[in-house]
Amino acid sequence: MVYGWRRFALHAAGDLDGDKKADILSIDGKGDLWFYRGKGDGTFHKKIQTGNGWDGYKLAAGADLNGDGLADIVGQGPDYSLYFYKSEGSGRFAKKALVATGW
Repeated sequence: MVYGWRRFALHAAGDLDGDKKADILSIDGKGDLWFYRGKGDGTFHKKIQTGNGWDGYKLAAGADLNGDGLADIVGQGPDYSLYFYKSEGSGRFAKKALVATGW
């Protein structure tokens, strides 16, 4: 069981690590990004920090946007730019790629 979700923004993330089980991401009050690998029974493994600097970002997650079988994420930055983050598996992401501005 996972407790202590206050001050976390939760995001359904799809299958980020290719194990065919749904995962979730969260952003804490400091802007750290956390990965929770799903066990497939409605519970999750211990969280893993997978990034930082996410304060002020809005996150969309849960879709395989590039056809590699892993769910990717898209983030809207505080400057209203839209960024694509390719999943590398295990809750890690490639360096952001600018998709558009003015979002």
